[in-house]
Amino acid sequence: FTTGRFEPVIDDGRGLDGSSVKRVLLHSGKIHWDLVSELEKKPNPEIALVRLEQLYPAPIDELNAVIDRYPNAEIVWVQDEPENQG
Repeated sequence: FTTGRFEPVIDDGRGLDGSSVKRVLLHSGKIHWDLVSELEKKPNPEIALVRLEQLYPAPIDELNAVIDRYPNAEIVWVQDEPENQG
């Protein structure tokens, strides 16, 4: 917080070629670190992680700007479900 600023939407920082991404995993919260861990174990340049840090009010313009970088991708929402709820 001392050198940066709040970002309502955080794009994948792996330097992916947006046109080769087939699936964008849109998510929020601690599940991000689980997804990062899995991609470190099994790298896949066809998957991009987009983290939504602000849920309300929804940052529509920022989200659209990030999603537009992946014109050929399917957008999928990912969320953590407790074992007894899902």
